[in-house]
Amino acid sequence: MSSSKRHSAVKELKFTLTKLRYRTDIIISIAFIVVFVFLILGPLFQIIYTSLTYQSNDLRMVRDARVGQFTLYHYLRVFTGRLSRSLFFKPFINSLLVGGGVTLLAMVVGTVLAWVLIFKNDRIAGEKGMITSLFGITPPDWFSYGFFPIIICSGLHYYAYSFLLVSGALRTVDSQNLKEAGAIAGLKKGAVLRKITFPIVLPALSSSFVLATTTILKRSA
Repeated sequence: MSSSKRHSAVKELKFTLTKLRYRTDIIISIAFIVVFVFLILGPLFQIIYTSLTYQSNDLRMVRDARVGQFTLYHYLRVFTGRLSRSLFFKPFINSLLVGGGVTLLAMVVGTVLAWVLIFKNDRIAGEKGMITSLFGITPPDWFSYGFFPIIICSGLHYYAYSFLLVSGALRTVDSQNLKEAGAIAGLKKGAVLRKITFPIVLPALSSSFVLATTTILKRSA
């Protein structure tokens, strides 16, 4: 390549890089691609390479094996070996059964709730809700529409935040020692809950309150 062509190529490259400075979307996309390759594709290729080669642990089970040598030993062991039932087929079938059962239950519950609903009364569209169908009671409009059912449905949707945070905090509490300490101090169960357990989980309750509130406000905005 002549010096003039090389100079022209360098100049064009500089011009392209200068334009990219003002294209933040392209820069962010390139950054995400790099992160994707580094965090996902790299480990994935490493796993595939490891599964297709002998490792040091395989030397005691396979004669004449060399570390790094290409082999289908691991796949044959999982799919056709003596342990294939425990290593692959049984977990795979269990996963299918669990997935199918959860999907079926979700479809049934979702269909039933969509068909009769819970809070709905027959004043709109003439269809009865679940409460009316089961108990013969027609809920008032404030119970069927608006503020109250929104709070109930949203609470059932976001309760997982409090459950995860508070359950994690409660797992760190030594209940037996707390009971013994409370008994020694002459406290009843309610007093132990109020004076010892509740202060311990109060930070988790505060965190769940902030997390749920910010999530709801963000989705409502």
